[in-house]
Amino acid sequence: MDSSHGSSMNHGYQLLLRLLFLLLVGTGMTWCDDHEIRLMKHLMLDYDASVRPAAHHSQALSVNFSLSLHHIIDVDEKNQILTTSCWLTQIWMDNHLTWNETDFGGVTVIRLPYFKVWRPDIILYNNADSQYQSSVINTNVIVANNGEVTWLSHGIYKSSCDINVEYFPFDIQNCTLKWASWTYDGYQLDLVITTEEGDISNYHANGEFDLIGLSAFRHVQIYSCCPE
Repeated sequence: MDSSHGSSMNHGYQLLLRLLFLLLVGTGMTWCDDHEIRLMKHLMLDYDASVRPAAHHSQALSVNFSLSLHHIIDVDEKNQILTTSCWLTQIWMDNHLTWNETDFGGVTVIRLPYFKVWRPDIILYNNADSQYQSSVINTNVIVANNGEVTWLSHGIYKSSCDINVEYFPFDIQNCTLKWASWTYDGYQLDLVITTEEGDISNYHANGEFDLIGLSAFRHVQIYSCCPE
């Protein structure tokens, strides 16, 4: 491939992104007081963050997974890598994190350190970054008294993409970011999308690329080694 078609090129071209999930939830701040301290101790008593919080061990736990695209940082034609800045939102129910608000001064929402609760191990399967973990910023989880857990995270993601510059500078690239659980199968963790349109409400345009589409879809993969 001609190096003149590298990521530093000045010519603009169109880029089509296909993503698997979408939607971002905004939150505010909550004042920490004695009620929240008591509540945190209550929730963490005998809590095991390694146990999947399904209603029954034979039932799948539904996780709403969504993505908000903020910026296309780079399209590296030579190395076939797309670099994006994204917010991820994951929402699920944890029956072990419920409480009666009247017992805790009317507190209905609490923030907890993300590492203290169970979290789905959803990763970017076509990751192309050796420093994947260090490029992701994890925030506190937001827990409602009905057990709904919301986990927001931000990351700079490098994903592999088959880039074809045959028609440069009028080429259209189609890149897919593939997200899935690393250890849970579909009978244990059910990934849910709420819409087929990607969230670009906070997208900042890149002068080199025109974003012409962002979609989300679900694909079920069955491996011959593992029928589940």
